[in-house]
Amino acid sequence: MKNENFNTADEKLGALLHQSRATPALPPRFQQNVWRRIEDAEAPVRPTSWLDALAAMILRPRFALAAATALVLAGVFMGAYHFAHPNLNSPGSEAAHFWSVAGPYIKADGKTFMPMLDFEVFSGVVGASSYSDWANQFNNIIVSDAAGGGVRVKPMLYTSACSACNFRRRPSCFSQSILPTETSP
Repeated sequence: MKNENFNTADEKLGALLHQSRATPALPPRFQQNVWRRIEDAEAPVRPTSWLDALAAMILRPRFALAAATALVLAGVFMGAYHFAHPNLNSPGSEAAHFWSVAGPYIKADGKTFMPMLDFEVFSGVVGASSYSDWANQFNNIIVSDAAGGGVRVKPMLYTSACSACNFRRRPSCFSQSILPTETSP
């Protein structure tokens, strides 16, 4: 006997499956948890690390020393960092500014990183014959200033792999294995 309510076998199968489907009970506080997750997703983005959280505070000079001191006491390694503007300033003027700000905090205490020169701008140089010469002059001044204060430093140079080719001559702070050798003068 054919059931008049079902026109095809697919509809009959669908009805049978619908009847046998179990509806599981929702976990306790399910709706509350869903709404909390939605609110969290829509909330303003929180800083991704403790360093991001401190960045605004560290930009204020009176808090910078307190923050750095607290971090060093907590066992966090700290270090001075300079973003190079070789297209705007000579290495001497940038090194003098860097040392006037960071010099008092660069110590040979095993708790601070070596000074770092961040080299990302490659649109010309002032007071040097090349990017390598600019970086070497900057680093030599920092080494000299540190030695004058009784601290021995070996500044680091930070740049991307893509930008490293802009150094026609190897900066003295690099080992032989880091940059390709020069093929033309």
